[in-house]
This record gives sequence, C-alpha cells and structure tokens, in this order.
Amino acid sequence: MSVKSKKYFLSIVIPCFNESKGLKKLFLKIKKSAENYQNIEFIIVENGSFDNSRSILINYEKKLNIDNIKFVYIDKNIGYGNGIKKGLYYVSPNSEYIGWTHGDSQTDILDIEKAYKILKTNKSSEKLCIKGKRIKRPYIDSFISKAMSIMSSLIFFPIILDEINAQPSIFYKDFKLFILKGPNDFNLDLFAFIGAKLKGFKFKRFNVFFPKRNQGKSSWNSGLLSKIRFSTNSIKYMINLRKNLNKIPNL
Repeated sequence: MSVKSKKYFLSIVIPCFNESKGLKKLFLKIKKSAENYQNIEFIIVENGSFDNSRSILINYEKKLNIDNIKFVYIDKNIGYGNGIKKGLYYVSPNSEYIGWTHGDSQTDILDIEKAYKILKTNKSSEKLCIKGKRIKRPYIDSFISKAMSIMSSLIFFPIILDEINAQPSIFYKDFKLFILKGPNDFNLDLFAFIGAKLKGFKFKRFNVFFPKRNQGKSSWNSGLLSKIRFSTNSIKYMINLRKNLNKIPNL
C-alpha cells in the first residue's frame, strides 16, 4: 500500500480486532464522516482478527471510492498498541494532527467530528492535544477509572492524569515519532498521554459516552477479574515507566 501525499488536517487510526458483528455499522459511520469531512483521513486497521473481519473489510475496500479512507491489514495480532502504531505508518505525512479511537460499539465515530471542530476553532497559537472524557459509565467501571487516575497521578506527581484510556486520543503531528516508541499493548494510551503531558502539551477534554457493548466481545474485558488484571498490569507499567523516563527517546 502506497502512502498518498494529500494533505489532511486530521488523520485517525481505527484498530479493529474480531469486530465482524459491528463492522457494517462502524464502516457506514466512517464512510459518512469521510464524505462530510474530506479534511479528515481515516485509517481502518484490521488488527489480526481470527473471525471474518478481514474478508468483510476487503469487500468494503473493493467497493469504495473515497480517497480519505485507507485499509491496513495485519496478519498476526500482537496487541492493541501495535495496531495503532502500524496504522500511524500509513497516515498522510502532511497531516497536521494524528490520533486514534476504538473500532468497537462502545466508541462513537462521531466523537472524531467533535474533536475536529474543537481543533478547527482553536484560536490560540498552542498546539492542542484532544482526549475524550467518559461519562455516565457503570459504577464499577467509573470507580476503577477514578482509582487508576489517582494512582497514576501519585506515580507521576505533579502531573495530573485522569481518564487515561478514554477516546479519541489526538496529538500534534510532531508527536508521532514518540508514539511509535510506545508499547504494543493497551498501555500505549498511557504512554502517549504521559509523554504529551511531560512535553507540556495543552489538553482539551470533552465528554464522550462509553456505553456497554451491544455487539462483539471485548478482547480483554470479561468481568471484574479481567478489570483487576488490566489495572494491575497498568500500575506495573507506570512504575517501570516512571523509573525509566530518562531512557525514552524524544522525551
């Protein structure tokens, strides 16, 4: 796949893993946004699924005639973060902002349009970073998220971190090389968020809804124990990252 040199204002990577049941709805939303906002580039990443996601997306790609939608196929899934990083290799080199969001039924593609409008109406000379902030979540999810925010803020004090895994995540283009140094798993969100904070980027947050899944299954969230394992893994990663900040290139 060749990288087109067309200039976009915003390029968004959307990794999809075993999301065959929700791909039609997702693709139709992406297609509509791409038609309405031709200054936004969408990179759909089939992240090594073992259901029929790939065949569905290949079929869509064959019938599509829209320049600002690209498809990237990964043969073997080695993590959410890897899917995003692979997608970033295919964004237009002229894009002003780059980022990602989830390709499941819990994240609304229309949030990308909201983020785009925020960036377009930014009157300051500062280069903004955009990140969603999840609201109206189930109590246990909200509790765990707040606990993780407190823990991460203590580890990286005086930097305040909250709603680390909320989507979308959007950064100025110069941050791309740093992101590509990040981990291949879900900790990429954490890595990028902390890195941008340490570099002094100004964040603009906006509320996003994150409802229960109505299609497909999460690749990691199968109940309370999985949430605890995910949180424990994140805390271990944060502690290790804090110890090795001075070793990270481009920070």
